[in-house]
Amino acid sequence: MSWHRDGPVLSLASPDGGHHGLGLGPGGGAEAAGTDLGFRILSGSGERYCLGFHRVFGPDAREHTPCPQQTTAERGYQCGRCFSRDDLRFMHDVHRSGVAPAGLLSHLAQEHWLYVTTFADGASKVGTASNLRKWHRLAEQGAVVARYIASTGDSSAAA
Repeated sequence: MSWHRDGPVLSLASPDGGHHGLGLGPGGGAEAAGTDLGFRILSGSGERYCLGFHRVFGPDAREHTPCPQQTTAERGYQCGRCFSRDDLRFMHDVHRSGVAPAGLLSHLAQEHWLYVTTFADGASKVGTASNLRKWHRLAEQGAVVARYIASTGDSSAAA
């Protein structure tokens, strides 16, 4: 799920790396707001497949690469090879270790916001969002209530 100027987009990826986006916002055509979406799992194996890895080049530049082997996930949503190539794996530890690729360090050096979200089941979450994505980040959470509570010069102050 991602957000574009016209509203939310659900992007579906096929095992061969192809993508198909469904526009859900106003002007989204046949997949406009209010359309019911559903899916069915055809395999009963329960296996999770690797979703690939991300490279971060700077504050507003990143690239997603589907898993080259199209294999099962070993930890979370990635195989070991994709996990080792994923720049985002450093995200939650870089404020302690100082270790991360240059592009991710550049992304983390920009203004960040601290937020609190509360979900329909009563659970709450504290998180951070870069200034460039702050409104999209809240929408992606799917929370009932969300509020920004502080702004920081970079992500390490929010961690």
